[in-house]
Amino acid sequence: MSRTPDIYVFAKDYVQPLTHQFSLNLEQGLGNDYALTIGYLGVRGQHLSRTRDVNRFPAEPTTLTYSTGGSATILRYNGRPNTGFGRISLFDSGADSYYHGGFVQITKRFANSFQFLTSYTYSKVIDSNPDFTSVVVGVDDGKNAQDTLNANFERGRGNADITNKFVFSGIWDIDYARSLSNVVARNLLRGYQLSIISNVQSGRLFTATVGSDPNNDGNTATDRPPAINRNTLGAPAFMTADVRFTRDIALKGERVKLRIIFEAFNVTNRANFNALNRAAYTFNATSRVLTPVANFGTVTGTTSDPRILQLAGKITF
Repeated sequence: MSRTPDIYVFAKDYVQPLTHQFSLNLEQGLGNDYALTIGYLGVRGQHLSRTRDVNRFPAEPTTLTYSTGGSATILRYNGRPNTGFGRISLFDSGADSYYHGGFVQITKRFANSFQFLTSYTYSKVIDSNPDFTSVVVGVDDGKNAQDTLNANFERGRGNADITNKFVFSGIWDIDYARSLSNVVARNLLRGYQLSIISNVQSGRLFTATVGSDPNNDGNTATDRPPAINRNTLGAPAFMTADVRFTRDIALKGERVKLRIIFEAFNVTNRANFNALNRAAYTFNATSRVLTPVANFGTVTGTTSDPRILQLAGKITF
């Protein structure tokens, strides 16, 4: 039995993607060692690539009912105008994106045995779901638009949208015993260094889905609940901190040293989640009934390792 073939074509007006970037920074010194920077970064993406199945009759309004009561109207496809093919995947350049981000940064140069950098960024990404990697039917179905004939309806918060982000890093040379006259105390208490890097940011965005294929487009990976846009489901915030503590021990004057290194990755042992159960409803194609999924929104995976402790040593000369 022969299978109806899928084909791929480029839009006749396809052009290469184009981005514009614009920024403004204001920097002010604060005393001898500190600097304050306030800035803005904007990025505009045009003619971004995406893939659309264009072998479809225009969708028609269809009423679905909820098992818990009530109804909703969605757009549902019925058949293909070119029956000689399955999907006709059109590569076009009609997607776009906007990024706006403002940040505040404070830095302290290394002085008095201490330096640090800290910054906070508030940003937003809006796009119409561009994705130049959607090329394999079945494998890449989740990268396509829900309504491939009206792909600009995908406009919403982008997959890379992170509203809030705070970063801190610092180094502290704990070497104040260098000037002690007591030789034993000086050798025991000198040569230490503590460093830390921490990242706190808003959680990833996810798109709520409906099992099966309510809009009848042959793609079961892109259907959303009625009247729900993409990326409206937020995961918990991401937080991590790594610590490094070292000590240098002189073995032969100041030329040969043993460095003992202790590192703690994800020192707070926080579980950062990167996967949620996105299925909000199941759909019965025969009765056209939507049934809520009980564990919708629950966590299914983490993105960070558990706390890792590491001890190492090295000789420098």
